[in-house]
Amino acid sequence: MFERYTEKARRAIFFARSEASKFGSPQIETEHLLLGLVREGTADFLVFLPQLGSWEALRSQIEAHTPSREEIPSNLDLHFSNENKRVLAYGAEEAMRLDHKHIGPVHLLLGLLREEGCYGARLLTERGADLKRIRSHLAEAPVTDKPAPTHGQVRTIRCETPKAESSEQKAERMRNALREFARQTEAHLPGPQRIDLYKVQSVTPLPVKLLRVLWHSVQLPFFEHTPRLLSPLRVFLLRLFGARIGKACHIGPGVKIWIPWNLSIGERSAIGFNTEIYNFAPVEIGDHVVVSQRCYVCTSTHDYTHPHFPLVSAPVKIGSQAWVAAEAFLAPGVTIGEGAVIGACSVVTKSMPPWMVCAGNPCQPLKPRVVKPLD
Repeated sequence: MFERYTEKARRAIFFARSEASKFGSPQIETEHLLLGLVREGTADFLVFLPQLGSWEALRSQIEAHTPSREEIPSNLDLHFSNENKRVLAYGAEEAMRLDHKHIGPVHLLLGLLREEGCYGARLLTERGADLKRIRSHLAEAPVTDKPAPTHGQVRTIRCETPKAESSEQKAERMRNALREFARQTEAHLPGPQRIDLYKVQSVTPLPVKLLRVLWHSVQLPFFEHTPRLLSPLRVFLLRLFGARIGKACHIGPGVKIWIPWNLSIGERSAIGFNTEIYNFAPVEIGDHVVVSQRCYVCTSTHDYTHPHFPLVSAPVKIGSQAWVAAEAFLAPGVTIGEGAVIGACSVVTKSMPPWMVCAGNPCQPLKPRVVKPLD
């Protein structure tokens, strides 16, 4: 995929990979690409980036912004971040926009500026980089750097402009070339990383860990092995450990609550037997709510795209007068609207609207909930 890249552009990408490894990053981010570009072509960039400064100063700023990590071995494959994949595609598009046959460091610099939200683009903007001005400079002084020699058989992306070509033809040619570039990018980028769970470190303070151990020691005998009529005892213990529970609430036997101080329940609500509330983030339950038996309320998941597989948590809220039927699953971050009904065994992965009957996997609103008047 890099056969259209100039020798300088390839060296810049090599330097970017080296910087990502030194920073201990699991992937090559846009700031690493910027470091590679500046390290390779500082003299070239000074023409339109007079405020660029030294490579050392830029690296120090990135180092201060980046969390400290252990350096990754140089023999471990690193892949581009999603932002950097878009930067590479933008760089190819910029080269075609300027009718340049080859992709150089300056085209990748333009690609960085087009990925406006990334950290690399912010660093460039702070140093006075302007997308239109650099484009104008390149239009007046085309890049003449030759591509580096390649080995092996790689399909060529032809970008020569015919002598007589309409604007529609040129636009179609650019679209086709971009599609081909994207296809080759996906085919040739390094593969996924291994998951290294041994590097995971808990961020929970020791006093909190000890309090959780004490809570589970109390919860086990009094929640799992006590009859239904001892609900007031379970409510008392939850309040003792920081739960906020309104009056006349019922907590069934076998209920498992991981962190009571992250639980809030309104008045006259009930949690059925063997329900589990995995509440590393807050769980808020309104008034007159019924959470039936064997439901699972989950506030945490894992970032499976990260090599360290970190825990990611988001709160769950169940509105007043709602009913969550038996064995339903509520995913992190969902909100059950006021008066909503969640059908048995439903898998709720997104928020449900108020006063609707919802069911399914994934759970979806089916019809309005109509409460009949009393005779």
